[in-house]
This record gives sequence, C-alpha cells and structure tokens, in this order.
Amino acid sequence: MNRFLFCLSLMAFLSGNLPLLSQDSTWKRTDSDGPYFHSIQLRDSSGRVIDPSAPDPALPDLSATCAPCHDVVAASGGLHGGGGPDGKAGEPWFLMDARSATGLPMHHRSWPALFKPVDLVTDGASWSETFGRHDAGGNAGTTIAGSDCLVCHLAEGYDFAKRIEHFDAGDFSTAPFIAAGLIDGEGNYDTPRFDSDGRINLDLLADAGPDACLPCHTVRNLE
Repeated sequence: MNRFLFCLSLMAFLSGNLPLLSQDSTWKRTDSDGPYFHSIQLRDSSGRVIDPSAPDPALPDLSATCAPCHDVVAASGGLHGGGGPDGKAGEPWFLMDARSATGLPMHHRSWPALFKPVDLVTDGASWSETFGRHDAGGNAGTTIAGSDCLVCHLAEGYDFAKRIEHFDAGDFSTAPFIAAGLIDGEGNYDTPRFDSDGRINLDLLADAGPDACLPCHTVRNLE
C-alpha cells in the first residue's frame, strides 16, 4: 500500500510539473513576476560584443544581445514581434486621412480584412515616421527600426517621451536606445554605466505591467 501511495504521489508531482519539465533547457527563464537582474554585454547585428569605450562603436542589436539566453525566434512570433507565425488576429494599425475622413486598417501580418503596408505604398521610413513611436520594431520589410525588447521589458527607466522625440526627429535607429538610457542624444554610449568588461546592469521583467503598456495602448497625449 505504501508503495502504491508513493507511486501515486510521484505521478501527481510529475504531471503537475510537466510544463516545467517540457521547457527547452537551452533557454533561460524564471517565470517570476519580479525583476530579474541582468548583467549583459551588448551585441551588434552580427552578434559581436560591443566595446562602448571604443572609437565609433556599433549600435546595439537587441535581438542579437538577447539571443544567447532567450529564444528570440519564438519571441518574434508574439503580437509585438516582427516575425514568426501570424497566429491569432490582434489589433490593426490605422492609416488616417483627415481630408477624406478615411481610416484604413492594416498590418504586416496576414490577418483577414486588413491591408498590407505595401498595398498602401508605405515604405519602411514612412512607417517608422508614422507609427514608429508605438511600434516595438523588428517588422522586416515594414519598419527600418530594429526590435526594441526594452520598451516592454525594462522594469524602470525607459523614457517614452524621449522615444517620441527622437522618432519624430527621424532618429529611428537610435531612439529606442536613447529612451532606455543606453546612449545619449548624440549617439554616444553612457560609458559610466558599463563596467570594464563592457557589461551593463539592467532589471528586466517578463511583463513590465501597465506602465509599459499604456504609452502605446492609450488615448492620452504623451507629448
């Protein structure tokens, strides 16, 4: 009887923890609601580690920076990502024309009843100028801005007003990093934030909560 109860308890434990056991151990995750301390080296689009103190260092690529620890391919398939499968339909973008009082719903994903940006002659620069301040980036062929993981996952310190300012000024490639405090308005790295190995400390959240969502999902004037 004792052996039977032991086996039954073991089966219950394993079945209750099956999602954890089935996770790919290649990727790091905590499944915690609290901030997770990251001490990381930034990488460029080729995956090379950036030396922020070097003359004319490359801009960071957040997909390449996160890739050593996180499944960025899977993450890119989310509603805020730029790649991966189209999945369940979400909210479209609306291209508005005040003169004709027309609003055309569009999205780069193949969701029903929506226009594609290319159908409306919206190139990457035009898209970034119109929608960039509210777009997490990385939508290949739609925007010229790279993926901005920090706009959703940086626990605190992301300056959305600076993001708006620099997107409106056409600084599409640097705006996310200026907003996150990684570089200044002149495009220079904030070197005091980096240690001798070029690492920077960031508190990141799996879900940064309403404060991270509201700047994009609100009707408030944030300027």
